[in-house]
Amino acid sequence: MLLDVAVQYDCAVTASKSAALPPMVLIVTGKGPLRAAFERQAKLLQLRHVAVRTAFLSAEDYALLLGCADLGISLHTSSSGLDLPMKVVDMFGAALPVAAREYATLKELVTPGRNGETFRTGAELTQHLQRLLAGFNGDRVEGATPQLERLRRGAAAWAATRWEEQWDRLAAPIFTTP
Repeated sequence: MLLDVAVQYDCAVTASKSAALPPMVLIVTGKGPLRAAFERQAKLLQLRHVAVRTAFLSAEDYALLLGCADLGISLHTSSSGLDLPMKVVDMFGAALPVAAREYATLKELVTPGRNGETFRTGAELTQHLQRLLAGFNGDRVEGATPQLERLRRGAAAWAATRWEEQWDRLAAPIFTTP
């Protein structure tokens, strides 16, 4: 899905008559068994406006990468429908908004339009990327789009809420007997 999105975005940048859509660097983290095949497929694409890179990073370097990014993408899905993607929690901890693949419990983390966006298809992810990045000039302070900045503030607010507050608000009522 991610490589299809990279192709769609690359075509949109090429088709754009103005510099409305910026070039993009996708950094895919991890060292899973499909990494080599993914890297081979990415090289074959010969994209002009999207650079695809892979990296397996130490915890410290991973945190630094998240702090430098403008938008995170989570393709995690839950086989049980109950677990949450810890990568999204990592991203929010760095005040990084996220576009996350939608499934039942994801709404516990991602609130569309507030701290991120959700998608079901590659086409939806491409639409989010185009909308969030249109007009972005690469300067996080001066050049971020209003939509992306709003999501960044929402991710930072989520990170500022401590575990105890979340427990008291969400879990404690379930375990409290009337």
